[in-house]
Amino acid sequence: MDKKKLIKTLINVLPIVIVPLVTERKRIKEHPDVQKVTDTTSKATSKTTSVISNKVSDVKEYVGYKKQEFDNKREFKKFLKKMILPILRKKVKS
Repeated sequence: MDKKKLIKTLINVLPIVIVPLVTERKRIKEHPDVQKVTDTTSKATSKTTSVISNKVSDVKEYVGYKKQEFDNKREFKKFLKKMILPILRKKVKS
C-alpha cells in the first residue's frame, strides 16, 4: 500500500474507532469484565512493585555493607602504614 493511501485510510478509519471509545469510556469502565481485568492488573502491579522494592532494598543493603567493608579495610591499611610499619622498620634497622 502506498504511504499516501495508507495515511488517507488512517485519517478516515481512526475517527470511526476512536470517537466511540472516547464517548463510551464511562460505560466501558463499568463493564464487569473490564473491572475484573482492572482489578487483576492493579493487584499484579502492586505485587510486582513490592517484590521489586524488596529486591532493590536487599541489593542496596548488600552494596552498603560491601562499601563499609571496603572502607574499613582501607582505614586499616592506612593505620598500618602510619603506625605499625615505622615501628617494624625501626626493629629491622636495629
